[in-house]
Amino acid sequence: MSRIIDKLRASNLLDPEGSQGPDGPDGPDGPDGLGPKVWSEPSVDHGSLVDIVFIHGLTGKRTKTWLADGAARPWPQELLSKKIPEARIITYGYNADVVHFIRPAGQNTVREHAKNLVGDLTSLRRRTSSFQRPLIFVAHSLGGLVCEQAIVLSYHDFEAEHQLSDSLHGIVFLGTPHAGSDMTKFALALSYIIKLSLVKNPNTSNIAVLKKDSEVLADIQDSFMKAITGRQVQGKKSLAIHCCTEENPVQGLGRRVVEPASARFPGPCTSNTIPADHMSMTKFHHPAQVGYARLSDRLREWVDEIQEVLQQPGAVVVMPFAQDKDFVGREDILMSLDEGFSHPTSLRRMALAGLGGIGKSQIAIEYAYRLRKKWPARSVFWVHANNAARFEQSYRNIATATKIPGIEDPTVDVLNLVSQWLGSSESGDWFLILDNADDADMFFGPPVGPTTQSDAASIEPPCLSRFLPQTGTGSILVTSRDEGTAFRLTGGRKQVLRVDIMSEDDTMALLTNKLPEDPSDNSAKKELIIELGSVPLAVTQASAYITVQGSRMTVAKYLQLLRHDEKNQIDLLSKNEVDLRRDPGVPNSVIRTWQISFSQIKDQNPAAADLLSCMCMLDRQGIPEFLFCEDGDQSLNFEEAIGTLLRFSFVIEEKGNKAFAIHRLVQLATRKWLEAYGEMGKAQEEALRLISDHYPVGTYENWTVCEALEPHAQVVLKYTYDSEACKLQQSDILHNGAWYAWEQGRFENSEEKVQKAIDIQMMCLDSDDSITLSSLHRLAATYGEQGRWTQTEGLNIQVLEIRKRVLGAEHQNTLTTMGNLALTYQEQGRWTEAEALNIQVLEIRKRVSGAEHQNTLFTMGNLAVTYKDQGRWTQAEELEVQVLEIRKRVLEVEHPDTLITMSNLASTHRDQGRWTQAEELQVQVLEIRKRVLGVEHPNTVSLWAIWHHVFEPRTMGGGRGT
Repeated sequence: MSRIIDKLRASNLLDPEGSQGPDGPDGPDGPDGLGPKVWSEPSVDHGSLVDIVFIHGLTGKRTKTWLADGAARPWPQELLSKKIPEARIITYGYNADVVHFIRPAGQNTVREHAKNLVGDLTSLRRRTSSFQRPLIFVAHSLGGLVCEQAIVLSYHDFEAEHQLSDSLHGIVFLGTPHAGSDMTKFALALSYIIKLSLVKNPNTSNIAVLKKDSEVLADIQDSFMKAITGRQVQGKKSLAIHCCTEENPVQGLGRRVVEPASARFPGPCTSNTIPADHMSMTKFHHPAQVGYARLSDRLREWVDEIQEVLQQPGAVVVMPFAQDKDFVGREDILMSLDEGFSHPTSLRRMALAGLGGIGKSQIAIEYAYRLRKKWPARSVFWVHANNAARFEQSYRNIATATKIPGIEDPTVDVLNLVSQWLGSSESGDWFLILDNADDADMFFGPPVGPTTQSDAASIEPPCLSRFLPQTGTGSILVTSRDEGTAFRLTGGRKQVLRVDIMSEDDTMALLTNKLPEDPSDNSAKKELIIELGSVPLAVTQASAYITVQGSRMTVAKYLQLLRHDEKNQIDLLSKNEVDLRRDPGVPNSVIRTWQISFSQIKDQNPAAADLLSCMCMLDRQGIPEFLFCEDGDQSLNFEEAIGTLLRFSFVIEEKGNKAFAIHRLVQLATRKWLEAYGEMGKAQEEALRLISDHYPVGTYENWTVCEALEPHAQVVLKYTYDSEACKLQQSDILHNGAWYAWEQGRFENSEEKVQKAIDIQMMCLDSDDSITLSSLHRLAATYGEQGRWTQTEGLNIQVLEIRKRVLGAEHQNTLTTMGNLALTYQEQGRWTEAEALNIQVLEIRKRVSGAEHQNTLFTMGNLAVTYKDQGRWTQAEELEVQVLEIRKRVLEVEHPDTLITMSNLASTHRDQGRWTQAEELQVQVLEIRKRVLGVEHPNTVSLWAIWHHVFEPRTMGGGRGT
């Protein structure tokens, strides 16, 4: 047994028990030595060119495997870093123990080790922004099989990690048993002996994989061959493979661990030998050693090849814009683009969609320059896609720059010529940006509809999408204001990245970069950012204006001008200051940018333009969906219109409450457009009509709708209207808004609104019109809540006389006014008059409406209060109990009318000295009112006062009645 173990240790298939080397418990890598560790970074003079990753073999360690006896540091860190200073040198560790007396053997299979290698290495390269840097593996023994499996997984299974396979330049195999090894029978036998004796669950799968003709090995070899063949099919450079064979046998065994036939890769490769045995072939002391020279020379040769490819003039760049030194943020989007373009099976198309001026093109420019830095051999092309003529001219520019054969022919079809070239292997690796692809008709033709003779005779639309190559080795990045067009051009929603406004911190950084010497403090800059809504184009435009105006203009002064009035805002944000990084074919003004999009929408979908026009006349947030699609017949038209606005990012959908919002500057730009084309009045009238039609009376059942519409009502009421119909719609909104304000306890606001409504009605209607009388009735109620009883009585008598004459003595509106007049008498202590009037109203209502009608119950409650004020508590209590039972059954406990009855009944109990019953009721009412009405509502406040002054002293003093 000991003899076998000694032989295995000597062959590097087993490590000495309890080793405390550099990766052991006391070594620099901690207790496990797993995962990647950077040994050396590229020198500053040479820059980062390549990653060289070392992977140890069976039972190896990420440091000890490469450390010669007596050496202070592993040779890749000590020697190779000097020979290849432009390389980052990394070692990778995984648990490949067969047996270890300190911890259980690692249970991972070769596939699981490979999966970890792919994930760990990808994460490291992503964190260090080296995601696409060329890569070389150096693998010893079992590490070679782990490496092969990792490449297979990267090529087939993982989206984000696919770039690892694409980046790979070559692999050096050191003693890797590609066809198995006779030595493994010792390890396999040993694994069984150990399993029965000392160690729990030793991993036998890593040993079994080395057996000749094993199915796992055959599968790894076959899949790896297919992966490297697939690279060639895709037009990528063939993978460089070099195999190093051990020359010397292991002392005491009389043979090599991995024979040359097994160590050579069964495919295209180069090879040489290293004068060492299986264990020492990974350890070098000095650069003069033959083995080191052979291995390092091959690596140096590969790195020179990479350098030569990257410096080849074959890469063509057709970019009309310089990189923006002030670019900030958007790292999440740039990372998503990296991951999206690494997908192995997609068309390699991605899109940036969002509002005009939100920064899509600037992100594309930044990504293109970052891509150039990572992949200097990749050509980059910019295509202007805002119209067909510029699209064709961009393709002509590509053909001229790349010298495509045939471009000299004046009759050549440039679009077809460039499209075919991009789809062929002759174009090499390329990246194309399709900028401002907003017009779906230009790429896919107009929607199919009824044709006419003139249509048949017209020129066929361009349908430019057919000139975007579907094959080849390139990638396409689309920028579009229309998310729908972006989806159609990329083929999937996952490929479309939504670009929204910048974060406040990134916007502050952008503004500071643009105006580094501005004396304004950060508070002024932050306020300007808020005013501009963190839209990059607006910030850049404001910065350019401040710079052009010279030292007199600062952020603080610009902010003051911007806030002066809406005209100033429009004028300032319409300035078309020069921006060299924007397409000269599109405006630099944020207002003009969005107005162009609005005009496009108006041409393609007039209903969507009308919808946006109306929305922009409302408050910009919380615009309820029910305003536009209450009628089922209109819902389809609405969905198509709102879909267009959402695709163009003109509106956003607020989550959870079926409402929409508009960016403040979009609202401003749309209003400016409407004003310029004389359509502002029409849009304002439509917005007024919608609010008038949907703003209900202010009763409890309608509070939710009233609350949603109140901000919009305040906006539409500020506009000036000429027609009588519009003015009466204003009065309707004012009347119902006054009712809602009254219900909410905002009595002064209610009075102001209803008085404005009456003023309009007096101009447009007769004084005895039912609408005018309703508003006068509401005004009287408002006076009453403010204790202005003389005015209340006068108005109630005036309305009552007209309603008796016009409507009759038993009309519900007449009875309501009589009941309100009775309340007025009651509040003035005129209880006899109040009682008589209440009894008269109650008798009629019982007869006309029924004993349980809400109006009847209201009058019964008023009569009960009249009895109580006269000290007739028994009669008051009987009525209140009767009203409360019906209201609980018909309405609900939390309804305001039910709570009023409960509060009145509690007061009656209290007046009779029944404190316990009174307190229980008042506590219940108070808790419900706090929850339903809010703590600041007058009814809640008054009840708090009663509790504080009446019940609380008795509770604290211990006195309590029955």
